[in-house]
Amino acid sequence: MENTKPKVHALPMKVPKFLDLLLGQNRILKLIAEGKPLYETLDTLIHIVEQQSPGMLASILLLDVDGIHLRHVAAPSLPKAYAKAIDGQPIGPVAGACGTAAFRGEPVIVEDVATDPLFAGYCRLALEHGLQACWSTPIFDETHRVLGTFAMYFRRPGRPNRKHRMQIGIVTNSAAVAILKKKRDDELRVRETQLADAQKIAHFGSFEWLPETDTVRWTEELFRIFGLEPGAFQPSFEHYLERVHPEDREAIRDMIHQTVIRGTPFEGKERILRPDGSIRVLYTRGQWLFDESRQTRKLVGACQDITP
Repeated sequence: MENTKPKVHALPMKVPKFLDLLLGQNRILKLIAEGKPLYETLDTLIHIVEQQSPGMLASILLLDVDGIHLRHVAAPSLPKAYAKAIDGQPIGPVAGACGTAAFRGEPVIVEDVATDPLFAGYCRLALEHGLQACWSTPIFDETHRVLGTFAMYFRRPGRPNRKHRMQIGIVTNSAAVAILKKKRDDELRVRETQLADAQKIAHFGSFEWLPETDTVRWTEELFRIFGLEPGAFQPSFEHYLERVHPEDREAIRDMIHQTVIRGTPFEGKERILRPDGSIRVLYTRGQWLFDESRQTRKLVGACQDITP
C-alpha cells in the first residue's frame, strides 16, 4: 500500500537567524520598558544587528533640535575618529548617505564611496578608515517626521540584499520606539517641572485619591504646604484627617463622606496643623473622575494656602 503521509520539509537555515533578530528586538523592547538610557538601548540594538552580519559597522544618528545637524548616539564599532568627524554635520542634498537620507526623507544607498558623488565631501575620510559602502535609512515618528538615521557601513562596495532590508526594517522601527519614548519622557519631565514651579509660586498643591485602595498621591508643593517632607510621610485619607485641625475634622470627614456617596464635587475652607504647631488655612476643591466604564473612579483636587 502506497504511503500517502505528507512529507515534512526541513525549515531553511535562515529561519534561526531571523528568529535571533526577533529575539533581539524583544530584548530591545524590554530595555525600553525598563527605562534604560537611550544610548544603552541603541548601542545594544546596533550590536545585535552587527552580529547578524559579520563585517557590518552600523550607527544611529539623531536629528538635532535645530532640524539641521545629525548627532551620533550609537556607533560602537565605527572608527572613533570617523564617528567624531561625522558627528554634528548638517543634512543636505549632497551630505553623504546619512545627511542625504535625512534631508530627502528616504533611504540612500551608496554602493561605492569612492565613486558616488553624494560622498564627495566625506570620501577621503571614509576611505582612510576602510569604509567603502554606506546604506542609510531615515528613522521616522508616527507623523513621518525624521528623527534620525540608521546606517550600515561595509569595508567593500555592495548593495543590500533581502536579509539586510529585513534588518533595516526591524532596526528603524525599534529605534523609533526607543527615541520617541525618550522624547516623551523628557517632555513629561519638563511639564512636571513647570507644574511644580507654578504650584510653588501660587502656594498651590494637588492630590488624587482612589477610595477603593485608599491610594493617595500628593504633589511636592502639597507636602510643603502641610510642612512635611516628601517620602517621609505616606499620605492616606486617615493620615490627612490627622493633619486637619481638631475643630474642623468632623466637618471635613462628613463632607468627604457625602462626596464619596453622591459622587459630587466639593469645595471649602479647612485649617490644618503643621508638625511645628503652626496653623494654616487652606481652600480645597475636589471632584470625581471616572474611566470609560465608570467603574474605576478617583477623587482629584487641589489645596491653596490662603493663610492671612
